[in-house]
Amino acid sequence: MGDGACFPRNRPRRASLASGDSLLRRFAVSRRASAGPDGLDLRDGRLFVKQQLCELDGRLWLAAPKTAKGSREIHLPAIALAGLREHRKQQLAKGHWRTDGYVFTDTRGGPLRKSNFIRHEWQPLLERAGLFREEQAIDPETQQPKTRKIFPTFHVLRHTAATLLLLQGIHPRIVQELLGHASIAVTMDTYSHVLPSMGAEATSRMDALFSKPATVAKL
Repeated sequence: MGDGACFPRNRPRRASLASGDSLLRRFAVSRRASAGPDGLDLRDGRLFVKQQLCELDGRLWLAAPKTAKGSREIHLPAIALAGLREHRKQQLAKGHWRTDGYVFTDTRGGPLRKSNFIRHEWQPLLERAGLFREEQAIDPETQQPKTRKIFPTFHVLRHTAATLLLLQGIHPRIVQELLGHASIAVTMDTYSHVLPSMGAEATSRMDALFSKPATVAKL
């Protein structure tokens, strides 16, 4: 996930953003967005991506999305809405849901930092689900072999969502708009690995279309 407008191209990118675009139950956060309650419509199921939350050397600030396409409206599926509504109830009970605040916060109602989210929420969730791999490494202090767990990044959700949508036959233009890519070429290049299977599906449907017995309408 690129840092986009947060950092000039010639500046070291030592931090990344505190959120991602794929929506998954209570971990739904809009990619590069400060998704404040005013940018979330739980009645009509819409999320408005307006800003990105940037972090560098412990400092947080808001910036515009990387491209014009980055500012967008996302229609939320029912599973995401259910999770967000439950999350709002919990936030209201804690006093963290404010119209000028954030949808996902730390324990004090402030912006959710990436490191805290990954350590306290994301990796424990993956561990409970068994979604990790183990590899052997040498402990730098003891010089003894040890086993460490390798977890998928949060950004994997974004790629998974896009791949599943394409495999379901959703038009690449719709996927592009959902992801906020500057052009459809970016989407097609990124997910070119999905195209062969989509081509096979198109061929299969064409066969099915022309192999059906012809019917003659009766006057």
